[in-house]
Amino acid sequence: MYTDDWNKKFLKKFFDTHYVWRTDSLPWKLFNKENGKSSPLTNKHVRVEYMFAECGFFNEMIKELDKSYLENLDLHTDFAHFHRQKRYVVQSHIEDNFHNPTHHSFKTFDKQIIDFDKVDSVFPVRPEKNVSLIVITHPGHTRFEASCFLKKNLSNALVYVKKENFYKGMFKQKMERVTDIKDLVKSWKPLPINFEKENGVKFENIIVPQEKSFFNFVFSMDERDGLKNGTKYHQPTDCNVLKLWDYKPAVGPEEFRRKHLLHTVSYVKESIDTGKDIAQIWGEKPITIYTNSDKDVKKHFENNRKKLVEYAKAIMKQQEEKGHPVQYHFDNLSRFEFDVVKIENSPHVDLLTILNDNDNFAMWIDDSIVEKINREVYEFLFFAKRDVKLSKTFDDKLWLINCKIDEGKTWKINKEFYL
Repeated sequence: MYTDDWNKKFLKKFFDTHYVWRTDSLPWKLFNKENGKSSPLTNKHVRVEYMFAECGFFNEMIKELDKSYLENLDLHTDFAHFHRQKRYVVQSHIEDNFHNPTHHSFKTFDKQIIDFDKVDSVFPVRPEKNVSLIVITHPGHTRFEASCFLKKNLSNALVYVKKENFYKGMFKQKMERVTDIKDLVKSWKPLPINFEKENGVKFENIIVPQEKSFFNFVFSMDERDGLKNGTKYHQPTDCNVLKLWDYKPAVGPEEFRRKHLLHTVSYVKESIDTGKDIAQIWGEKPITIYTNSDKDVKKHFENNRKKLVEYAKAIMKQQEEKGHPVQYHFDNLSRFEFDVVKIENSPHVDLLTILNDNDNFAMWIDDSIVEKINREVYEFLFFAKRDVKLSKTFDDKLWLINCKIDEGKTWKINKEFYL
């Protein structure tokens, strides 16, 4: 791998002043604690924001029914609160396909043990009502939020502590220590690139080995808010983090070496492209739930929607009383209908596709889990994509089928998602 003297000096100083670890299981509940969400041991607050916010699911899906809406979006507009980007990040997490690590810095005030298995213990409140621990996530806030929505822990997280704030036994969990650039760059996955030589020979989806790549961890502009010592800075934890600013091939022709390997240069475009057609497929007719249950499945999901709306309204009231009003939107809910059909036969993907007239999305829900599901029906559409035929739980008791296509990828729905 390649870097320059500027980066080498920067990284030496960084590792002299910071501890860095890599963990493959940073708990999703920690997002709630960091961001002051209501009911921090659940993901209800995040679900409300995903579904009912001005740029949330129920508003944006109506806009996306017009195919020109996504096609005409500015490919350079990066706003993490947009539904299309949240959806894309959630789906990247479903596929375990985050190209870059998330960055989390910690600082404590009373030297308590940080136990990720007991998130309640991570943020105890002292009698004077000052928090005894601070955690800041950036870059990675939107991915951390997605992990909370899915109830699926982050699997590629970097944890930082300023050395002067560290003490023995600070973290209960054992994490992999990162001490040099060779260890550090393992957390980044290069973007596949396409290249055409002057003679017209084309190369597609090239994966450049890390040892043949150039890495730049130093920000070249003047210091400003959120930037200090040449990189991202978390003021509350007095901690820098190692954002990768530039990642390119270090070998080959000059034109090839100008290609970007960092996923951040393409994800806005991908977040728009991968969301296309979902609204059109949904717009054909209501989602149909097929089940072998004699329970009132429709009533169950109507109640789930009612409970989520009530929770959203409670948050609005709470925030209004605090002087920080927030607005959620429920006007379009009546357009998101769903039907329930009981079938006696054992389910089969092709059968349900035919029963659904090869249109829209169909679900299969086994009787044994109906009453365990606490999700709004349309939350499952985060598992819908135009090239995904089937999303299902590991035990095959819950399916989401794209009836519009004959073949496609199969995704797994983590059991924790619907519980």
